[in-house]
Amino acid sequence: MITNMKRSFYLSGLLLLVLGCGGSSNTVADTGSQDTGQGGGQNNDPNFNPNRTYQLKDLVTTELKIGEHKFTAWVMDTDAKRAEGMMHLKNEDFKDDQAMIFVFPQARELSFWMRNTLVDLDIAYLDKNKKIIRTGTMKALDETGFPSAGAAQYAVEFRAGLLKKKAIGKGMTVEFPDTVVARD
Repeated sequence: MITNMKRSFYLSGLLLLVLGCGGSSNTVADTGSQDTGQGGGQNNDPNFNPNRTYQLKDLVTTELKIGEHKFTAWVMDTDAKRAEGMMHLKNEDFKDDQAMIFVFPQARELSFWMRNTLVDLDIAYLDKNKKIIRTGTMKALDETGFPSAGAAQYAVEFRAGLLKKKAIGKGMTVEFPDTVVARD
């Protein structure tokens, strides 16, 4: 019979082993979440999405400025929020002037995929100085990774086609408050 202390020790070791297996410098970030079972139940809010853990209305936002263009961006500053990202959203859930910024603790090679993401999205990877190092368009539900092709500390997702429409691209700087930092 395993005592509670031994059980805790074994579970802690197993957790460290599982977390340690993700130690590659390539990080794949979901732009949505896995089903955690927390989203179900009745809710009278017409914008409530039962498939999401983090409802858009509950997320902290910040203003992004790229050249003359301004966006209100939901801040994804923890592993759990970054994992959920834009999963389970439809085009009518966000507007052209809205975006989602993913904030990581330090710059590293990143790669995003579109698991459970129902709409095409544009992505801009930013280095630690908030300069765009790569952009692209990701297709809905495509689980092929789209890499940053360099060390990125931030990724910003927009409605598909918006970066081209606004002439936003590599080399441009994205302005946002220095208080927007990873919380984990």
